[in-house]
Amino acid sequence: MLTFNPRPWGAFSTEVNRLVDAAAVEADKERKPRDYLGGSRLGEECLRKLAYEFHQTPKDSGRGFDGRLLRIFQRGHDAERRVVEQLLRAGWLVVRGDNDDERTSFSSGKLAGHADGYVASGPPLKWIVYPCLLEIKCVNANWWGRFDREGVARTHPGYFVQMQTYMAYLKQTMCWFLVENADTCELHSEIVNLDLRAAQEASDRAARVIATREPEEMPRAVRSRTAQICRECFFQDRCWSSPATDVVIRSEAQKAGIPDWVKKLHERGHAKQ
Repeated sequence: MLTFNPRPWGAFSTEVNRLVDAAAVEADKERKPRDYLGGSRLGEECLRKLAYEFHQTPKDSGRGFDGRLLRIFQRGHDAERRVVEQLLRAGWLVVRGDNDDERTSFSSGKLAGHADGYVASGPPLKWIVYPCLLEIKCVNANWWGRFDREGVARTHPGYFVQMQTYMAYLKQTMCWFLVENADTCELHSEIVNLDLRAAQEASDRAARVIATREPEEMPRAVRSRTAQICRECFFQDRCWSSPATDVVIRSEAQKAGIPDWVKKLHERGHAKQ
C-alpha cells in the first residue's frame, strides 16, 4: 500500500536547523565576556539581574539563549551594516560604530558603550539636526508596528534608556532611532532628544551596580519568582535561593557619574527657568 508523506523534506529541514543552531550556541560560548557594564543594558528593569551580568555570574543550569535566538541577534547586527549602506546611498554621511572611534564609543571606568553610528551630515530634513547619533534595530512586523504607533519610549523603554546613556557620554543631544521591519524592510524613523533626568537616572543605576561586591546587594525588581521577568531570567534559581538585602551604595560609585558637560547643561537649563 502506498503511503503519502505531505512533507518529505521535514526531517531534512529539522536536522539542518538543529546543526545550525548547535553551531551558533558553540560559537557564542567562545565569545569573550564583557569586563565592563554595557551602556545598552542600563534600561534593564531588575538591578540584581544587571549585577549578575556585570559580575559575570554563571547562568542557571539549562538556561541561556538557544541557537535560533542567537541567530536572530546576529540578524540585528547584519541589519546595522545593511541599513548604513542604504543611508550612505541616500545621501547621509554615516560613520558606523567602532570601538576606537570616540564619536561612537565611550568608556568611563567600568561603564562603556558603543553606538551603532554617528551621522555627520545628510539631506536637509526639518526633523533632524546634524551631527547626531544613530541607533538601528531590526524587529518583526508586530514589534515594528508598535514602534511606529507608540514610539520607542513607550514600546521599549530599555532602548530609550540606552540612547539616553549614549547621548550623555558621547556629548550629543539627539539620536536617530531607526527600526527595520524584518518582514517588509520598511523603516521606522524617530528622533530621540537628550532627557537629562533619564540620563542621570541611567548613570546612577550604573554607579550602584558597579559599586557592588556581589550581585545580591542589589534588590529584586519583583516580589515573586513567578513574575514573567523572573521566569525569563537566566539567574532565577540563584537569585531566589539568596536573600534580598538592602542596597549598598559606596562612595566609589560616583566614578561612573554623569559627565560634567551634562551636569553643566542641566545647571544652565535650571538657570533659565
